[in-house]
Amino acid sequence: MLTKSQLRTHFRSVREQIPPKQKLDAATHAANLFNKQFLKNTSFKIACYLATPEEFETLFIIKKILLANHACYLPWVDTNSKEMKFILYDIGDVLQPNQYSILEPMNHSQTIAPKDLDIVLLPLVAYDLQGNRLGMGAGYYDKALAFLKESTQKSPLILGIGYEAQLAENIPADPWDVKLHGVLTEKEIKRFL
Repeated sequence: MLTKSQLRTHFRSVREQIPPKQKLDAATHAANLFNKQFLKNTSFKIACYLATPEEFETLFIIKKILLANHACYLPWVDTNSKEMKFILYDIGDVLQPNQYSILEPMNHSQTIAPKDLDIVLLPLVAYDLQGNRLGMGAGYYDKALAFLKESTQKSPLILGIGYEAQLAENIPADPWDVKLHGVLTEKEIKRFL
């Protein structure tokens, strides 16, 4: 079995080899799938992320969330506490790059506790059909969502966003890893739990 580090190297390479046009088509199709499945219902509080150049593009999803009048939250890493928090976002809000060059909202006045979110959409390097997610290794999402491991609480729904090509046969899981409930890809929404 490959280590997390080996899997991360392999699947980052897989992701980088996807042609730009295919990435754009994937982002559009995934946004339409998400819209059809989740955004026609009652009002949701949804956390998403602004993608780095190598990640699955989320701008189309964010626009669909906002156009459907759902609350959209973006992650912000507090450099003092090293905790990830979720900040209310709207189009036009001022963004700034953090220490990882990821854009974050500058205005931190409207935060929400992760347990109060309905859906969390998060990036991934790879995933498996057992709900294991391989991220970049910093563990911010696992720390922010750790309450799910100690609770019977069913929400928020945790959905990774990735390409079909990022499916791994098996990802080693550590005790602190939070499992995905599903993955949104360019082809479908796969549900695990």
